[in-house]
Parts: sequence; structure tokens; C-alpha cells
Amino acid sequence: MLEKIREKTILISNDCVAPNLYLATFKAPIISQLAHPGQYMNIFPASHFTSPRAFSFFGINPSEETVQVYYQLRGEGTHYMAEQLKIGDDVWMEGPCGDGFHYGQNKKTLIVGAGVGLAPMKCLVEVLQRHHQDFEVLIGARSENFLKILELFPKNVNYKIVTDDGSCGPKQNVLEALENYLVTDEAKTVDSIIACGPNPVLEEIARLGEKHKITVQSAYTRPKGCPWKECHKCMKQRLKTI
Repeated sequence: MLEKIREKTILISNDCVAPNLYLATFKAPIISQLAHPGQYMNIFPASHFTSPRAFSFFGINPSEETVQVYYQLRGEGTHYMAEQLKIGDDVWMEGPCGDGFHYGQNKKTLIVGAGVGLAPMKCLVEVLQRHHQDFEVLIGARSENFLKILELFPKNVNYKIVTDDGSCGPKQNVLEALENYLVTDEAKTVDSIIACGPNPVLEEIARLGEKHKITVQSAYTRPKGCPWKECHKCMKQRLKTI
């Protein structure tokens, strides 16, 4: 794994894209060249925060030297980012962190994003599309209001969308949709699932992967202030199929 870089980035934009959901873009000449889908960054919102906040990469654009973060208002750090940071502010960032997703060696990949678990999937879709990989995308959300971010996703992709209230696509949760999909002819060549979402959802996806003998990679999301795992209270035991 490459050594992490601490870089002074510049906030380019910071827009509210859905209730309590924001998309921030940073000029990051170094980190944008090193980051890969599934990795994350540590952001230091301001000098008075004793620890940084961890976010997955929503967008990685090496040619424009930018990275993007899709985040939800949860605590002091994210509220500060949404309400106090101004366009043009310097923001310290550390990364890229984590192993990232492994891809490119599979017959067909199914990408599953649940809720804020959409965050790391945009850059993964872009990479798989650019390398002409066979893949499909299954997305679950509470309602259509939480899917506006999909306007920034690549076009000409087979997105299967379900919502809890039926406002976009079938009225299902993402696990029901996944279980139904895996027994179709369309899913026969799927040999890899890459998923991100709440931990209970990921545990069920791992179980389904084991049942259907499909390799599962999961990006675990959990609101927390410290990204360093020093006390180990946030660590989860890995399931066999992850």
C-alpha cells in the first residue's frame, strides 16, 4: 500500500444535493493522481478539530486534479463542512487510505449501493466502464429524493433502482431486489459483488454471496469521528465471503 499523503487542498464547490446530503469538490493535485475506487480520505475540517473525518472518494478526476466527497450531515464535523467552509478555503486532506476495490478479473460484477453507500460507487462505475468490463448496478434508497446524486453518474449503464416507498422503481428494499435478481438468468454470469451500505445490509449481502457462491467485497460505512481505529471499538469481524 502506498504511503498516505497529507495535502492542502482547496474547496471548489459544496452543494446540497438532497435533504442533509452534500457533494463537495476539492482541488487536490497529488491525491487525485493516487486514489482508486473504494479507498477513502481523511479530511481535517478546521484546526480546532482534534481528529479528521473519514470519507470515501465519490469522484476522482486526475486530469482536473479534483476529488469529490458525498456526505451526510451527522455530527459536528460534517455540519462544520456544510455550514462554515467557504469556496476557496484551504482544507487539509490525508490519503488515499485503505486497500480499495479489486476488479478487472471477473466475468461480471454486480455493484450494490444502499443509501449513502452510493458514495464510492460512482468512480467504480467510471473505471469499469472505461475498461469495458461487464457489470450492472443495483441501487436502493428510501425515496426518489435521495437519488438526485445519480444525475452525476455515468450514462449508458444498466441501473436497477428500488426505493422503500416505490417513488422510483419497484417498492422494495435493496436486499429483496438482490435476492430476486440472483435467481434470474441475467445473474448467471455474476461472479463478483461489490457493495457499500449499512452494516446489517452488508452482512446479508455476504450471506447471499456465500449462498450463491459469489465473491463479495464490502465497503463498510459507519458514522464516526476518528478514522484511525485506535480504540478498535469500530472494527467489524470480516465474514468469509468478504
